[in-house]
Amino acid sequence: PNSKVAESFGNMASKKIEGVYLSVAKRNSTAGSGVKLSFYDGSSSPENLLLELPSIPLSTFSANCEKFIPIPNGGLMSTSNTIYVAYELTMASAGDTLSLFYSTHDKLGNGRLSNSAFLFDKSNWLPFSTLYSGEKGAVWLDLVVSDPVNNSLHKHLADNLNVNIYPNPTLGEFNIEIVNNE
Repeated sequence: PNSKVAESFGNMASKKIEGVYLSVAKRNSTAGSGVKLSFYDGSSSPENLLLELPSIPLSTFSANCEKFIPIPNGGLMSTSNTIYVAYELTMASAGDTLSLFYSTHDKLGNGRLSNSAFLFDKSNWLPFSTLYSGEKGAVWLDLVVSDPVNNSLHKHLADNLNVNIYPNPTLGEFNIEIVNNE
């Protein structure tokens, strides 16, 4: 089985990547095993390594949960239109497992799902469809991205809006009130 998988994200030029959510389906670990996240750019597959995060202990992941991994030092500024986020399992024993949720085809048959997943096969990144008989594939990774061009507008809105949540604490229903201070 492949232990290095990447997902592509388009329209990323001039965006700041703040972090990544991994949607974990299954996890089994022993002490010492971990997950390494890497960020690449490239025209049709992961080509140029931009950033590699230190290994995250596999024991900090939970099955059937999303895990947020922040990018340290203020995030990663993208200069490329397509960014690839790869995860790799660094195994301490053969039974260690990390499975993310993914989709392998469009069940509606209307062709909306495009191939966006890549698997590392010995020395090359290959599209999921190349290794799995034409099946289209997408891995459930979510990026947290900001647009520096619009940051002044976002800061203005954040400085002039108050959000009230009440009653707090609550065991049932609650209210959300947004107040504009302008």
